[in-house]
Amino acid sequence: PPKQQEEETDIGTKFQKEGFLKEESIYFLAHSVSGSQLSTYLMTEGGHTMPRIKSLVFTDSTHNIKWFEKKEEHSKISLLFQSSASLYVRSSNRDRDENCEKHKAGDECDTDQYWKHRFGDVKTIW
Repeated sequence: PPKQQEEETDIGTKFQKEGFLKEESIYFLAHSVSGSQLSTYLMTEGGHTMPRIKSLVFTDSTHNIKWFEKKEEHSKISLLFQSSASLYVRSSNRDRDENCEKHKAGDECDTDQYWKHRFGDVKTIW
């Protein structure tokens, strides 16, 4: 029997080859687990989108910057996630955040070592 061609798994690449996707800018808003999903996508099959990403905004994302340290080729993702093109919007929680009633939307959020270990040096606001 003739060899079957491997099926392409990246729908973005398929669409691009067929002319459905234009080379336009991409802006991401990733809430909660979608931050992890975006990370996984960029590490596995979405690398071709990296040059088109202009901005990333995370809201209470569950990703971890340490995931990108496992392979050298993921270092560009780490740099992007910590660049001026990225922003983390954190919600306040009365049980977790001291003086949370004083935080206003858009105020800069002080981050501790745990935060930096998990999310890196991303600008973080309330």
